[in-house]
Amino acid sequence: MKKMVLIFCSMLLPCYCFAQEEHPLSGNDCGDHCSWKIEGEVLTLTGYGEMKNYGHHTSDWTMPWFWARGQITKIVIENESDTDKFTSVGTGAFEVMRSVKEIVLPDGIENIGEFMCYSCQSLEKINLPDG
Repeated sequence: MKKMVLIFCSMLLPCYCFAQEEHPLSGNDCGDHCSWKIEGEVLTLTGYGEMKNYGHHTSDWTMPWFWARGQITKIVIENESDTDKFTSVGTGAFEVMRSVKEIVLPDGIENIGEFMCYSCQSLEKINLPDG
């Protein structure tokens, strides 16, 4: 019987080792009034108010899109409307997103958190709004 259990377990082990973990492609857990989605290589955040803080300098190290840090090349932050705008980008929000080449920020940003794009080695361009 022990031999049968051992054979069964050895057949399952390769399947378990190579199973891909499922990750969400969107969520509304990056601020009180903020949602995010990943489409292809683009991470888009939409909403207003303050974005949540992340990174190794805070108590919440893992941003919900961290798992896609190797595929995201562009980050776009969009205001909810002309009157409901993002006021801040969180600390460490895009920390160690090594494939990101461009970040687009909307009008209304008043604060960019420390280490927003710390260790973003491929970053070539940040579109800053007027003011």
